[in-house]
Amino acid sequence: DLGRTVTIVSVPHSAGTIADGHELWCTFETETQGGFPSDVTTDQAMRAAPEIISYLLKAGSIRADTDQIRSLYLPGFLLDGWINEVTDPLDVILDDLLSLLPVSMRIGADGLQLLKVPLQATASRAIAHINPSIYGGSRASAVQLTDPANVSNKLTLEFAYKASGDSRYLGRRVYAPSRLSADGEADVSPYLQASESVYGLKEAAPQASDWIMASSTAQSVLDWKTRWMSTVKAQVTYLLPQEYQSLQPMDLVTITDNDLSWTSVPAIVV
Repeated sequence: DLGRTVTIVSVPHSAGTIADGHELWCTFETETQGGFPSDVTTDQAMRAAPEIISYLLKAGSIRADTDQIRSLYLPGFLLDGWINEVTDPLDVILDDLLSLLPVSMRIGADGLQLLKVPLQATASRAIAHINPSIYGGSRASAVQLTDPANVSNKLTLEFAYKASGDSRYLGRRVYAPSRLSADGEADVSPYLQASESVYGLKEAAPQASDWIMASSTAQSVLDWKTRWMSTVKAQVTYLLPQEYQSLQPMDLVTITDNDLSWTSVPAIVV
């Protein structure tokens, strides 16, 4: 059995005898211990989402820019998970982790990369300014809006997995336009209130995660989803001069277009 990945635990006492073939469940004594041993230090768990994704990609066969992924700054996203079956590391990332994080996937020069979505999209943070009437270029498409049917302004996240009982999860957070909802007390967001005033109440399907143990991480997930899912998005294509060739997906720019009555409108490159 040499070469197999194993987990070694110390069991100070037991209610019964542990024998070959028994299935064991583990949980975390505190929300700061995590479920992955760090591949950088030996005295703490691996919890940062970019570090876990980088670790999983190194264990897989896909070419990835793990240094770029590890350098992502996502301070509010601390994950506590485990893998208890034979699986492709990329499947874990795609099925369990990416939907929790404000990131976009792309293929760069050194392989797979993850780019942070700039949720703090204000004109002062823009790295370039698009204004065809001054800097050249032209609009190559009409403005297209995403489907209002995909807007959500009530979000539910269940977390803190447990192995037994009537409910699979110990934690549950609801973000809604009003504090008192049909599901009990909820966290209120002005983004959701504004969304409800335009689109009516639109509830997303509840999401559950086995990779979240901390309520603070659940809050971070719902915070970014609230901004991203509560309104429609406009998309437009521009043909630009060579000076703009260094722009990358997820870069933040501003657009001034007199034909659209846009003045320094923040936009994300896709």
